[in-house]
Amino acid sequence: MHKTSVKSLFDIKKSIHLKECSSTNDFLINLNSNSTCKEGMLVSADFQTNGRGQRNNKWTSEKNANLTFSLLIEPKLQISYQFYLNIISSLTIHEVLFSILGTNIKIKWPNDIYYKNKKVAGILVENIIKNKKIQKSIIGFGVNVNQVEFPISNAISIFNVKLTKSSKNEILKSILIEFEKNYNLLKNKKHETLFSNYSKRLFMLNKTVISRENKNHIGILKGITKFGKLLIKVNDDYKEFSVGDFHINNKL
Repeated sequence: MHKTSVKSLFDIKKSIHLKECSSTNDFLINLNSNSTCKEGMLVSADFQTNGRGQRNNKWTSEKNANLTFSLLIEPKLQISYQFYLNIISSLTIHEVLFSILGTNIKIKWPNDIYYKNKKVAGILVENIIKNKKIQKSIIGFGVNVNQVEFPISNAISIFNVKLTKSSKNEILKSILIEFEKNYNLLKNKKHETLFSNYSKRLFMLNKTVISRENKNHIGILKGITKFGKLLIKVNDDYKEFSVGDFHINNKL
């Protein structure tokens, strides 16, 4: 008797690869609105003219040097669990880069990936909500792979650390395999496992942090809440901050 292999949700052979687009998230959102996109659709690009990050920040990436791609999934998830989409995405990139770069890889809340004190990857989650559930989610990933120089001081690439070029395609394959594992955990309601895995990997965990925007917000980063809020210990009190209310600065 022969064992049948389980078919992967993501098939690179059926993906869309673009030389250039405004952003892979925008392209996939428009594609989904104008056609019937199946779960697992993957769109990648060599260059984004208007790459986007969290809170309308721009994601700039050198042409042909890095990974920029978006995935479409259909989680059918209660809105109260929406942060778990950030969790599975962040854990995915963390695990893949951990295997390449080692223990200095951390997750900077809510969904940036840092090597030491510099950003090596970012994630943008955009949801389509209907009947109080997240029916579809477009998740954009940007991973600095082979770029040598950056216009900002807090960015870094895999090349900057290893001093050798890496295969973007092989890294993409690893990301898709890892993402599917984490996505299956979410679909099987393994919330505690995902929450624990994310929390243990937080950048600046149990260290003193200060908000870039409000210097009065200073304390010890103790983790996150079940709903994805940042948990900061200020003197003897614990305060919760939503995304956008607290931007972690590790330099006091």
